[in-house]
Amino acid sequence: MTTRFYLCFAVCFTATVAMAQPQLVADFNPGTADGMTDSLGYEGVYLDDNRMILAVIDPDFGTELGILENGELSLLKDINPGDESSDPQYFVRYNGKVYFSVADDGQVLASLWSTDGTEEGTVKEYSLSGNAEPISNLVVTDGGALLFRRSSTLYATSDGENFEELLTNVPFFDVDGGGVGNAQYTKYQNGFAFFDNPTGSPHEVRLWYYESGNLEVLHTFEESFIDVFSTAYGLGVIDGGLVFAIDGDNSGTYVYEEGSGEITQVLSFPCDRFLRADGVDIVGFREGGFSGESVFYRFSTNPAEATVLFDEQPILSLLTSGTPFPHVGTNNKLVFLGQASMTGNANKALYMTDGTVTGTVKLGDLPLPGRNLQMLARGRYVFVVVHFSDISPVSIYVADTEAATVTELYQFPESTGPEGSILLTGFQDGKLYFNLSTDETVGRELYFLETGLVVAEESIEIPSVAFGLEFGDRQFVIKAEGMKPARVNAYDVQGRLLRSYDTHTNAWLPEVIHSGMVLYEVEVEGQRQTWKRIGLQ
Repeated sequence: MTTRFYLCFAVCFTATVAMAQPQLVADFNPGTADGMTDSLGYEGVYLDDNRMILAVIDPDFGTELGILENGELSLLKDINPGDESSDPQYFVRYNGKVYFSVADDGQVLASLWSTDGTEEGTVKEYSLSGNAEPISNLVVTDGGALLFRRSSTLYATSDGENFEELLTNVPFFDVDGGGVGNAQYTKYQNGFAFFDNPTGSPHEVRLWYYESGNLEVLHTFEESFIDVFSTAYGLGVIDGGLVFAIDGDNSGTYVYEEGSGEITQVLSFPCDRFLRADGVDIVGFREGGFSGESVFYRFSTNPAEATVLFDEQPILSLLTSGTPFPHVGTNNKLVFLGQASMTGNANKALYMTDGTVTGTVKLGDLPLPGRNLQMLARGRYVFVVVHFSDISPVSIYVADTEAATVTELYQFPESTGPEGSILLTGFQDGKLYFNLSTDETVGRELYFLETGLVVAEESIEIPSVAFGLEFGDRQFVIKAEGMKPARVNAYDVQGRLLRSYDTHTNAWLPEVIHSGMVLYEVEVEGQRQTWKRIGLQ
């Protein structure tokens, strides 16, 4: 198979942002056929600052794994050889790689793969079979675990190679609420939290916490409390615990206090929506509709309460129809879409909160009516596509969360067609990438727009790992907390390699048989240490 590369055409950017025009990266799938997908996999995930992983399409290999590297788009690997697609999706960066779900050979219905950005380093990590449900909802916890689900079963790994089945028959309540079904568990402390209802009885609902291979029940709900618990939603992290809502006989918004383990009602009604984002504890709002203002809350424990962040305007009016609510988190702030006024099909506006009353502000109006199509965050910036109708122009805006402003980057001179005709893909080296289907002569392909914006490089931090080497009876072991991938190279004093071990921490290994000194170089998660040992005879 021949790998093809495509180079972005250069843009001379000497005037203002408004003068920049979208540029085609390349007609990746030559002719009128699509080279980019409009389903899961279209939004890229950064392997590092110069490489983005995404899905690409070609008649020779179907929908497969691609890479955008320094402006060059190419096929990274044909995972399902031939013209059958592997449909890579649910990308997430973990342990210096990107993990994702695929259907890889027509028989294994769901597999988890990883890539280091090279074809040979794109490998299968785990496979499941037995039903048509894909592996989905990949989440990385702050404690360094990767979790995912398939159907009603939760799985986790602490190193990306060894996997465990945690629980089955989990009901997976809608975490975000209001129709946003993009996750069924929430990151909490160094692990994650979720509800389970293993028998289907409403009298056996429990709130669980998982971290580093350990599961514990945080709270078991009393029978009188959970008669209609199947309508629970909104599980998310707050200051000192968790928050969720129940819609039914025990209708209300509740918090779990991690200190006491108590469940406390903080509102007598369930919030219509819950929003959560990087660096901002979960917040929610109650819709005022035609009767008045909407109220935007932040929740906390000790004391358990709901604090009003904003209630001066109907900023969220008429946005509770069950469709995903447009919001994104970046730079320790949450940016979300709202109404600019109560007038019918009014213009929209962008708002921002850092979780405080004074830090909840309106960034600016979006002159077009209609609704948001997509948001994409990178550093201090949030890029927004606003779509009004199939026959109206579409604009791309950028919100600056530090300057608290909104600016139009580009307005297409003609309609781009229905929703989904433009999908934001990523931001690299001052270029905003998106796939677009307006040019029928090339199909849906990847484009970029020079923005003139500079985003600080996002370095990948390698946490400090404490480990040591212990020797026993003709064996040695790398001692560390938890199981982590490790590599050991054994050298003689002249630097000649005697033996290599691909292993894990806390696993006993045979010593090298060698006369004289042996140097054991041990690498665990990017960190190296060396020990000396008199060789065995």
